[in-house]
Amino acid sequence: MRSPKKPDPFVFFDQQQAYRKVVLQAISQFEKLARRLHPAVSQTQHEEAIGELKRKSFDIDSRIADADTFAIVKYFETHPSLDPRILSLRFTDQNTIQITTGVVRGPLSGGGFYYIARREHGRWIVRSKGGWVS
Repeated sequence: MRSPKKPDPFVFFDQQQAYRKVVLQAISQFEKLARRLHPAVSQTQHEEAIGELKRKSFDIDSRIADADTFAIVKYFETHPSLDPRILSLRFTDQNTIQITTGVVRGPLSGGGFYYIARREHGRWIVRSKGGWVS
């Protein structure tokens, strides 16, 4: 009886290298997209919004700790693909905050996005997004 053919370790290594190359390209592409400004915000608007973020000139639910507010503001500062024009932070539970962004020009004249941020392993991470229009 013949023993089964052993896999060639070099073929396995080549497959690993090809897989690694594809993964690294995907990560690079994702990082490029994450560095782009949000399409609804110009460079000037982005810079102004970051200034507003630092001044915390938006509505913050009193149940949200200052440290959590600071962490979420920092997250938005470092992720330019998110709309930085925060209007409010709403407490959902200890590990979930709803973030509303955008502009309100008047009654029935506004629009933006809402994000759900989750605390995972001690860090706040935006996990979902939706839009709103009035």
